[in-house]
Amino acid sequence: MQSFQLYIIYGASGVGKSMITKMVKSFISDLKITIHRKDTTRSPRKGESKSGTDDLGFVKKMSNNKYAVIYNYCGHKYGVRNDLLNKAFMDKAIHFIIVADIQAIKKLKLMYPMAKVIFVHADYKEMSEKIRQADTLDWKKRKVRAQSIYKNFIKYNTLFDYVILNFWDIDKALQQLKNIIKYNGGVKHILKTPPILN
Repeated sequence: MQSFQLYIIYGASGVGKSMITKMVKSFISDLKITIHRKDTTRSPRKGESKSGTDDLGFVKKMSNNKYAVIYNYCGHKYGVRNDLLNKAFMDKAIHFIIVADIQAIKKLKLMYPMAKVIFVHADYKEMSEKIRQADTLDWKKRKVRAQSIYKNFIKYNTLFDYVILNFWDIDKALQQLKNIIKYNGGVKHILKTPPILN
């Protein structure tokens, strides 16, 4: 029987966090997998709907009692919603939350000690020109943010349970995430040995 599992995803903008969580939800059909739709006070970026994305809802204000954690990132507030956490728990879902703040991750780990924290890493020097042209965020800003995220990962490395290496091969990155879910008992046939995150 499936039980509630919480995965907190951390990594720089553009490394594939949203992509692999959406893909794993599509590829593993025999499990209930949910993606947390945080609220944010930032405006929609180019290509994003005003009604929100799979993992973001755009709001004007935030009230503390609605959120398990509120954190600031790049001048905007982000809130992890209590109602969605409670629903995932009641539904015994495998629940993914993308979080861009170390202190927020620490707070969530205190609330949910069984939560697994995953760092998604990509080398921006290897990013293809096609991906760069499709990028919605200024390239220099993205590099600065990526460097800051990576430094935080190094500084707080003991906070993390797994690392996914996405060297611009989304299929391999997806397989790594599937291996992690398998290893933590999220499928009928549990792996007998730790996953090889290749």
